[in-house]
Amino acid sequence: MSKEDSSLSETKTSPQQALDNLLDKPIISVKEARKLLGAKYEHQSDEQILSIICSMRITAEALLESVIIRSTKQNGDIMQTGETK
Repeated sequence: MSKEDSSLSETKTSPQQALDNLLDKPIISVKEARKLLGAKYEHQSDEQILSIICSMRITAEALLESVIIRSTKQNGDIMQTGETK
């Protein structure tokens, strides 16, 4: 991969591009999601289940990112002051 190609892959993606990427390769299969979701979701279409998978993944990634940011800020505060809060 050229330097130019790697810099393009490091650019942030739009929410729609992120959704498109998730649709290309969901984190779990629709069949497995159906098992986890249970009988309440048995009448949902594959597309609806895929949408749930994507929504849950996006939610999980946002939560993890906020925890990482918060943790980084706290660690930065500790490093700057030398004390824990």
